[in-house]
Amino acid sequence: MGLLRRQAQPDNDTVRELFRNSAAKFQCEVCGQRGLSVRIATDQGWPQQRACEICGAPIPAERLEVLPLAVRCAACEAKSQHGGEDEREFCPRCGEVLKLRLSTGTGISRYTLTCPRCKT
Repeated sequence: MGLLRRQAQPDNDTVRELFRNSAAKFQCEVCGQRGLSVRIATDQGWPQQRACEICGAPIPAERLEVLPLAVRCAACEAKSQHGGEDEREFCPRCGEVLKLRLSTGTGISRYTLTCPRCKT
């Protein structure tokens, strides 16, 4: 914002007051509307949901309560502990997970990895 001198640990009250005074100047990148509302955040009702690093599914809140540092859902964690971790490959063009498809043609059946989005 350029309204505060650089300090390693600025005073929280000063930063909060400067932000409140400047909130009307900020503009939303999506809709272009100006102005922000400022309120003190509370921990109640704010879900700390996280996506699994393997499958991308949301990790249930119950699991995060018990294991706050969990980065995998229960199913993916069980697979990795039993040696069955999913070795997925991704499309080099778009990043989509590659699917195993039966290649068409005569003769011996062959399987190839193809991208469902790029069709390559």
